[in-house]
Amino acid sequence: MLIAVASKDGKEINQHFGHAERFLIYDVENGDAKLVDERKVERYCSFDPEHPLRGHILKSIAEALSGCRAV
Repeated sequence: MLIAVASKDGKEINQHFGHAERFLIYDVENGDAKLVDERKVERYCSFDPEHPLRGHILKSIAEALSGCRAV
């Protein structure tokens, strides 16, 4: 099963989804997790106090993470 996790540095799971510019993709099988990919995305959060919905970016992130069963 593929899972995606947000990472600031490509090493640790330490990033908020909306701030992420990369997701690490792990294949988890029989209790073991193996890093298999890194997918770069445009950051969803614009840091605008109004926090506008940016559906086109959210859609592109969903497409980049397709195949993952969990985020």
